[in-house]
Amino acid sequence: MENQYNPEDKPITAETELLLEEIAEAVKNINLVNEGKLKARPAEELLNI
Repeated sequence: MENQYNPEDKPITAETELLLEEIAEAVKNINLVNEGKLKARPAEELLNI
C-alpha cells in the first residue's frame, strides 16, 4: 500500500480541523441517540429551521 495518506505530507487547515471537530461531535450525538440519551429529529425538520 504505497499510496496511503500521510498526515505529515500536508498541514491541516483551519477548515479541515473544524470539519473534523464537527464530525466528531456528530458521531458523539449519534452514539447518544443510540443509547437513548438524546432524542433524534427528522432531517427534514433540521433543514427547515
